[in-house]
Amino acid sequence: MDDKSVGIGTMGWIDLTVPDADVVRDFYAAVVGWTPSGVDMVYDYQDYNMLPEGSDTPAAGVCHARGPNADLPPVWIPYFYVADLDASIAACKANGGSFIRTPPAPDTSRDHPFAFIKDPGGAAFAIWQWSAPEAKIWFKGAYPISGDVLSLPVRDLGPSLAFYTRLLGFEVVSREEKRAALKRDDAEIGISCNPADPEQVSVYFEVSGLEALRAELADLGLEPTELRFDTHGGSRYRVFFAKEPYGVCFCFGEKLSG
Repeated sequence: MDDKSVGIGTMGWIDLTVPDADVVRDFYAAVVGWTPSGVDMVYDYQDYNMLPEGSDTPAAGVCHARGPNADLPPVWIPYFYVADLDASIAACKANGGSFIRTPPAPDTSRDHPFAFIKDPGGAAFAIWQWSAPEAKIWFKGAYPISGDVLSLPVRDLGPSLAFYTRLLGFEVVSREEKRAALKRDDAEIGISCNPADPEQVSVYFEVSGLEALRAELADLGLEPTELRFDTHGGSRYRVFFAKEPYGVCFCFGEKLSG
């Protein structure tokens, strides 16, 4: 089963469970043009992800009616994401639905708990507990608010490099005696031992995964501010602020769509 990471109320997967999955696998390969990809099961057999031409992302699954799937009907079963699986099970009971498995306790054997049910017309499907995908942190760019982002002032290069690499996740691109160039993802900065006042220097980092980044920095003891909304150039942003040890102010922001 493949999680396509879609949203609440949408179909996240579909599969077919039959007594002889090998025969049905070959049927769909010939008729639809899918390429089978075997999935080893703990019961010493393979089920199959069916791949569209030119794609590594499965379109569907073909499964044997064995092991945990032995009680499933030989029909295509779509899996729909729901916000609250227990509430959806209760709604099924209250609105004339029935259950393929009794009791209809959520199956927790996979990444998302789910339950197999039937609508009042007898059509089988599954309801799947939605959970938001973990946000990926990505630094899109570094821009000066005040000062030079390619020459951020520091007093001692060694400890400053440790801060930028260990806490902020930058990599050293080049290093000289009193300066270094750093990069994280698409953001490039530089630090140097220079007479500028760090308290007068500010940098804006455009990022994705803002909340995850704030939580990460808080766990590392950087003491970020609370998230807030700002408007700049007619666009709205969510931002938070933090300071490096010498006083340079960082603004981390994510542009809001719409």
